[in-house]
Amino acid sequence: MKIKNFRNVLRSANTSVLFFGLIFLSVRGVYAQNGASVSANASATILEGISIVNSSQKDLAFGTIVAGPSSGSVKVAPNGTRTVELNGGQQLASSTAQAAQVILRASPNSAYTITLPSTAVTIVNGAGNVMTVSNFTADPNGSATLNTSGEAMINVGATLNINGNQKPGYYTGTFSVSFAY
Repeated sequence: MKIKNFRNVLRSANTSVLFFGLIFLSVRGVYAQNGASVSANASATILEGISIVNSSQKDLAFGTIVAGPSSGSVKVAPNGTRTVELNGGQQLASSTAQAAQVILRASPNSAYTITLPSTAVTIVNGAGNVMTVSNFTADPNGSATLNTSGEAMINVGATLNINGNQKPGYYTGTFSVSFAY
């Protein structure tokens, strides 16, 4: 009987060792985490730089105007139409007026914005006499999308402000139009 009891004790001991061994192995892999990580993708799209095709550029021209005794203004719309806006006796002489025109090139089908002068621009003749150009408008205006070839034609008009009895001469000046994605 002693051998039988001894075998039972051994079986009990083996079962206990096996039980505690399994518990030890299962608990051994459990740790508290003090951080985490994740992987993510990074990407970028590179667009072609915006450029102006100068060979197609046309300057804004108000044409030939006869000054009146009072201040007035002449407008050239983006479509090239010329009208007397505020008539101080100004007369439109036979001359062709035109809107400024540029061809923009950049990445096809990309959206872009147009920024026009927000203040009046001064134009001057050779004797130092001045007039101002203001109220710039464009077609398209504000923002638009380039065509599938990556081009857009932009026409810019404005209003010429003429002083009463404006001194004769050829008046010229510059203005800037900006384009951005």
